[in-house]
This record gives sequence, C-alpha cells and structure tokens, in this order.
Amino acid sequence: MKKVVVLIMLVVVSLCFILIRHSDTAQPVFKIGAVLPMSGKFADNGMSIFVGLRMAVDDLNRLHGKKYELVVLDTKSESKNAVLGFNKLVDIDKVDVVVTTMSDNSLALKPVALQRQKMLFCIASHTDIVKDNKGIIFRPCNTGAQESLCIANYIDKKLKGKTVFVYTFNTEAGLD
Repeated sequence: MKKVVVLIMLVVVSLCFILIRHSDTAQPVFKIGAVLPMSGKFADNGMSIFVGLRMAVDDLNRLHGKKYELVVLDTKSESKNAVLGFNKLVDIDKVDVVVTTMSDNSLALKPVALQRQKMLFCIASHTDIVKDNKGIIFRPCNTGAQESLCIANYIDKKLKGKTVFVYTFNTEAGLD
C-alpha cells in the first residue's frame, strides 16, 4: 500500500512538472477580432474581408506555428450591431486587436475603441476615422479623394479634355 501511494505521488509530481514546463514553453495566442457584415446587404464586402483575414491568419500560423486566432462576429449589415460585437470581442473573447469595414461601423466604433484603448483597423472606411485617433485607429486603404483623383486623371488622359460629369451621393457615413 505504501508503495502505491509513493508511486501515485511520483506520477502526480511528474505530471505537475510536465504541465509547468509545457505552460512555460507554450506560446500565447494573439487573437484578432473582426466585426464584419457577414449577412445582409453588405455581406459581399464582409465576406471578402473575412477571406483575406483568414488567409493572413493561416499564413502566419503556418510560418510561425499556432499563434494567431481569428474571431468573427456578424453585424448583419447593421452598424448598431458593431458596438455590441466589439464589446463582446474585447470583454468575452479577449481579442488583442479588432478589424472592421464600412464607414458606418468604423465611425460607430471609433469612440469605443478610443475609450477602451483597443487598436482598431478600419478597412474601406471614411477618411475622418483617423482624425484624432491617438495612435489607436488605423485606415489601411486609399481615401475617396485619392481614388477620385486617379480616376479623373485617367479619364482626362483617355478623353483628351472632353467634359465629364461625376455623380456622388451622401450617406450617413458622409462624403469621402
């Protein structure tokens, strides 16, 4: 009986050392949260962003081992769901960074990200999103003004100075 107790204690102590050693060498997972319109009228936009993020995370994990995880929440193409999704990603899923798309989502999330000091990447979002961002909010794409200038220069070159009319519209996200 005494030998059995000693053997069990040795097994338990050995397991503890193995678990402690394993936890010391285990790499922390970097969680990327995404608040995207995966359904509804803007689902095609959300799906294209999701596919790009999924490919990037897969590449990072293949190159560096399993260190990155993507957590996606659907806004159902409604900006009111963006803030709820952001808070869930930060509070429950404990993500390290959040990605979103569309100006209405980005503009809704800006004050929340600034208050919570959580890094936010806004793809295809209004130019104002990066004003007064305190190094927390990023917009990794061209502005509408930059794209418009390129298009206008191309049209001018092709049409050799002929008159062209441009039609724009203003939405709740504003002109860009």
